[in-house]
Amino acid sequence: GYAAPLLGASLRRESAAGVFEADGALTLDADEGFARHYRLWSSWELTPLQRFGGLIEAEAQRETAAGLDFGGTLALSALRRFTLSPSASAQAALGLDYVYEEHDARMAYADKPYARWAQQVGLVDRHAYEDSLNLRIQLRYSQQLFAGGVFDGRLLVQPSLTDWGTVRGRAQSRLTWPLFKDLLLRLDLLVDYDDDRPFAIIDPWQTSLEASLGWRF
Repeated sequence: GYAAPLLGASLRRESAAGVFEADGALTLDADEGFARHYRLWSSWELTPLQRFGGLIEAEAQRETAAGLDFGGTLALSALRRFTLSPSASAQAALGLDYVYEEHDARMAYADKPYARWAQQVGLVDRHAYEDSLNLRIQLRYSQQLFAGGVFDGRLLVQPSLTDWGTVRGRAQSRLTWPLFKDLLLRLDLLVDYDDDRPFAIIDPWQTSLEASLGWRF
């Protein structure tokens, strides 16, 4: 694990064609001067009907703690909207996604000398590449809180269609709270699961907690 400064940005735009959202986070390694972690996500929610629509998503990420040099996802889903109360709403989406990943053992073994030596002498492959086509099952819940706060939770499950028996998953929670006018406090909890990591030394569970101050405009 590690703790490091975080830079992030979010965008949301609503129009007659639908809702566009984008979100990004970047963590730099102070010693090495490269991106230890980044996550770029965007979605376009099509709204031809009041309760039914389509969802197009794209994501790019890097996470050195998991040995992930680059990961990319492209997804297409059909969705159903639910109005639970005047202050709460939910979505359920079902579709397909394609995932491509490049892994580097040097990142995963950086703090484990014996494993790094095994990789250097060729006992362990340094690079691993994989791609998969997955079923995409996604739930989203949004709740308006008192004093202008907003809670947003997402649950994603990705059973593989190309490697039967393997599954990925993600649970994400975000709490946004206004502190003063347009000054916001944001807390993000992200839990990723992948039972088919390319290097056995990597835990299938990866958890991150992000806290940030932001300005809304």
